[in-house]
Amino acid sequence: MTKHDLIKEVADTAGIKKGQAEKIVNTILNAIKRTLSEEETVTIVGFGKFGVIKMPSRRGWNPALKEKVIIPSRQKIRFSPSSVLYKEIHEKQLKKKKEGPGII
Repeated sequence: MTKHDLIKEVADTAGIKKGQAEKIVNTILNAIKRTLSEEETVTIVGFGKFGVIKMPSRRGWNPALKEKVIIPSRQKIRFSPSSVLYKEIHEKQLKKKKEGPGII
């Protein structure tokens, strides 16, 4: 699903114009971005939690130059699904496995 698809889904579900839905989606995404840039977590009950984790610097290898390099520390965005979302996705996957590929 792309951002455009999400906007269309919001517009269709809420019965509003696409322009209004785009403002809503952009407002939500900007709020999430702003909160993460402040290194705070975003928790959406029933969906999951977005957070920023710090990755320490580490040693690496540059195969082109065949030498050791230091990879600097950085921040990563992490998403943890809620138990509700996890179970829903997991149950769908189990159903697909039980159904099997079918007979052709």
